[in-house]
Amino acid sequence: MLTLAGADTLAHYQQVLATLTYRDSAAQPNPSSRNVAVVVNDGTQASLPAVSTVAFAPTLDVDASGGVPLAFSDGDLILGYLFRPSRGAPLQPFVSAQATRTEPQIETYLQGLVTANTLDIDGDGVIRSFTDGDLILAYLFGLRGVTPCCRLCPPPPRARFRRSRPFSMG
Repeated sequence: MLTLAGADTLAHYQQVLATLTYRDSAAQPNPSSRNVAVVVNDGTQASLPAVSTVAFAPTLDVDASGGVPLAFSDGDLILGYLFRPSRGAPLQPFVSAQATRTEPQIETYLQGLVTANTLDIDGDGVIRSFTDGDLILAYLFGLRGVTPCCRLCPPPPRARFRRSRPFSMG
């Protein structure tokens, strides 16, 4: 619950309320939509609730360092996870200095992306390090519309990932 108190103009309160954001910092965030209700009260009477649905999409910000996913940290974490012959090889060398997830949390997050089939970029039903992993890395490096290098490579991925945006009432 957020409480703002004190005398101020309506415009200033609207400005402050428009900056509301929502962030799920759980290691494995629940992807289901949520309804968020905002009720304001002027000390005499409460308003009707302003309800907004917040929808979630998985992001490639694997280590939760904030902002745009980075090829040299997030991309390497994904590739490292997909290439590992056994789950136990360390991911730590790839974790960004700004990461807010620990290595076990990153492992859980990546497993959730695999379980949800989110990392199957080429849509063939199988997550492969040499195709899907490389396509993710190419995407994070900014390569778009790249022709596959051979017949074994899938076509370029369609834009499937969206940047997470903060929730806003404005």
